[in-house]
Amino acid sequence: MIEALRADLLRARSDGGGEVSVLHAVVNSHGFQALVVYRAGRWLRSARGRPAGWLLAPLLSPGYWLLAKAIQLLYDIRLEPSADIGPGLLIHHLGGIRVRDCRLGSNCVIHQEVVIEPAGEGLAGPHLGDRVWVGPHAQVVGAARVGDGATVGAGAVVTQDVPSHAMVLGNPARVARSNYDNSELP
Repeated sequence: MIEALRADLLRARSDGGGEVSVLHAVVNSHGFQALVVYRAGRWLRSARGRPAGWLLAPLLSPGYWLLAKAIQLLYDIRLEPSADIGPGLLIHHLGGIRVRDCRLGSNCVIHQEVVIEPAGEGLAGPHLGDRVWVGPHAQVVGAARVGDGATVGAGAVVTQDVPSHAMVLGNPARVARSNYDNSELP
């Protein structure tokens, strides 16, 4: 958990083009604050399976629940513990973000009004590879697999697999460009 938080903080510090202080990133990055609460929830979830966790989880769970609700109410960011989020996630903006029952690789980027979830209760969720960029108002729904380095354009609705290093646009999402390099995107 600590290594993942460190990677998240490094991404939050460099958001905006230049290095800023850790305190500035912690106070001003709503996405990083949501990730701290998410990672605490994942830690609590895993701690329940260990003997010491039987004591800690019941004591710390109410605090986690209150913080998670505060993040939801203040920022409208819902990072559910059912999601498996890799280190270095960067959440550019707040509002309308729902991530649950899915897998995100390392160093992904998501923007406002993004939904990443299964198509229905009890169904398999999406799997995003490393360095996937998801634009504003995009949705990745169902058991879709999005390859490493792929770009999901603004407003795109992904329900099918996306190849690595492809840019997809539209509803339903279609490959607009292959061999696309998203490394310069914010």
